Amino acid sequence: MCAMACAVPAASHAAPARDGKVARIAMLVPAPQQARAAGIVKALGPLGWQVGRNLHVELRVSDAPPLLDAHAAEVVALGVDLIVALQTPAVLAAHRATRRVPIVMAGAAIDPVAGGLAQSLAVPGGKLTGITVQGAHLAGKSLEIVSELRTPTRNVGLLANGTDPFTRDLLTNLQQAAAALRVRLHTAEVGAPAQYEAAFATWAAARTDAVFVQPSLAIERAAMLALAHRLPSFSFVRGYVSAGGLLAYAANPDELARQSVDYIDRILRGADPGVLPIVQSSSFDLSINLRTAKALGLQVPRALMLRASEVLE
Repeated sequence: MCAMACAVPAASHAAPARDGKVARIAMLVPAPQQARAAGIVKALGPLGWQVGRNLHVELRVSDAPPLLDAHAAEVVALGVDLIVALQTPAVLAAHRATRRVPIVMAGAAIDPVAGGLAQSLAVPGGKLTGITVQGAHLAGKSLEIVSELRTPTRNVGLLANGTDPFTRDLLTNLQQAAAALRVRLHTAEVGAPAQYEAAFATWAAARTDAVFVQPSLAIERAAMLALAHRLPSFSFVRGYVSAGGLLAYAANPDELARQSVDYIDRILRGADPGVLPIVQSSSFDLSINLRTAKALGLQVPRALMLRASEVLE
């Protein structure tokens, strides 16, 4: 887990834009999402926003909600023009910190209307907009896919983030999906990564069929423990597969980046976030880690292989 604050480069070193202004954005980022954050900054380049010329980025990285709150308050005090928040805990931290600074959600699982972040998806009405990933739906779909891969699937562990407000929606959706599939869920709500080991050891001893990992947790640690305990594991962010997890059914990262970058650009040029509709992801990818499958002694059905957008071999 990473908990740090860093800026690249310092605004005092940035040459001003033609109108004499340097846009200052903050990025609140869970540690596993740093590559996505870097990709968003890079994608702003072709739109005319260059770090070191007319763009300054305040990067804050942490998996701990209390630190996210502190980081959000800090960047608001610095007077940034916009906050980009990746994943639900960062979005909520930004929303708690300000009603004045525009916020772009770059892929959050929470329902922004039900969560009190916006008046409606069509017209948010405040300072927050962006793109959501329909996380509860993706979690249920992921469980269906795992049931296809490992037949029969009867017992599934759920490593849930006890500090993420989205967890309640996640549990509700997974319980509904599990009931339809006649799967029993065994939930462990955790906080710090040090708590993960006990949950995986318990599931391994009980010969649990698979484990779902909530993506706002430290996914690298979870994927490593799942493999060490020979447990097939899955999530709904593509990065979980790269970390060694078995599979992920996730919102398409290119769509997330494209929509996020578009809204960042428009707001920096003067658009009102309150009238920019909150977009729901509509493109989804199945990623499978074939190396992990082989290490676990699992044969991935050909039908799933053909459906996969990405196979790591």
